[in-house]
Amino acid sequence: MGIFFSAGWSPCLGPVLASILTIAMNSGDASVGVRLLSAYSLGMGIPFFLAALGVSWVSRFILRYRKVVRITEIIMGIILIVVGVMLFFGTFALIARYGNFFNLGL
Repeated sequence: MGIFFSAGWSPCLGPVLASILTIAMNSGDASVGVRLLSAYSLGMGIPFFLAALGVSWVSRFILRYRKVVRITEIIMGIILIVVGVMLFFGTFALIARYGNFFNLGL
């Protein structure tokens, strides 16, 4: 599970961490690197800490609305399958080519 988690997050975290390390290296001062990496670590850690605090609330919510959660899981699974089929057959490329939805002429 950890391998998949890291593979999914590497494209998002890698460039930011590389930028921070580059700035720290070019500054020539270790305290700049410490401050930047501390801020980066807090920014990464605080959301996980808050999520851990909310686990009991989420567990109660899931138990209370068990039927709704199950229906939502099924609907999201169907949507995921439809999106996968669209990706496989190149439908998104057609939508991007012919469905220029964001060109409002501004």
